[in-house]
Amino acid sequence: MALALMRRRAWHRIVFAAAGVYNILWGLWSIADPQWFFRFTGMPLSNQPAIFACLGMVVGLYGVLAYTVAQRTREIGLRMALGADSSRVRARGARGAWGA
Repeated sequence: MALALMRRRAWHRIVFAAAGVYNILWGLWSIADPQWFFRFTGMPLSNQPAIFACLGMVVGLYGVLAYTVAQRTREIGLRMALGADSSRVRARGARGAWGA
C-alpha cells in the first residue's frame, strides 16, 4: 500500500513538473508570436480586444471563486461532513450566500 502511494506521488511530481514546463514554453511562444491564434482560426485582428476582454473576465471570475473557496474551506468541509448535498453547497457558493 505504501509503495503504491509513493509511486503515485512520484508520478504526480513528474506530471506537475511537465505541466509547468509546458506552461512556461506556451507563454514564451505566445509572447514571441502574439498573433498566432488569429492566423490559426482565420479571425480578423479586429476581434482581438473583445477576445482578450472575455478572457480577462473569465480569469477574474475564476480568481474570485478560488479566493472564496479558499476562505471557506473549513465551512464547506463541515457542511459536507454534516450531510449537505454537494449541489446545495455549490448553489450556496454560486449565490454568495455563505453567511457570517
